[in-house]
Amino acid sequence: MSPAHRIYAVDPGGTTGHAVVEGGTVRMAGAVPRSDALEVLTAAFVDYRPHLVVLEGWENQGRRPNIHAAYANQVLGYVKALAHVYKVPLVETYASVWKPAMRAGALAIPGDRYGVPTVRKESRALALRLALELGGWPADTFEGLPRRDWPHVIDALALAVWGWKYGARRPRA
Repeated sequence: MSPAHRIYAVDPGGTTGHAVVEGGTVRMAGAVPRSDALEVLTAAFVDYRPHLVVLEGWENQGRRPNIHAAYANQVLGYVKALAHVYKVPLVETYASVWKPAMRAGALAIPGDRYGVPTVRKESRALALRLALELGGWPADTFEGLPRRDWPHVIDALALAVWGWKYGARRPRA
């Protein structure tokens, strides 16, 4: 895979995170407001012209489906449709696949060395891995974002990095 490969990652959920990583550089990352989801997701395809979309599929992980599952599935369907319309290859993966790979050994990464701020326990290993893979914590990306959105943005960025470095491979034409 080319180092300049532009990957658009989407982590659907009650709050949907999305990010674009190109050759180890964060081009965009944020949380998608429900009220503007169609416009924001479409704009990402138009503005960033990804080479590959990495999408986290929904799995219930033993939980009972609820309203968040319905919304996540709507986002999944919409992103799949966008990938089809814009002719962008799509790889769908699951948290049970990509997150363990990104978390493996990450808690041994010295966060202070990479400028990783304090984040929730569930996001700490992914934040540390992000800082390692990106050569430092992408502070500009999180500046101005509400702290409640950080876990979703961290997940989307980590999913994009996983796709870029480890998991997703662009299908051959």
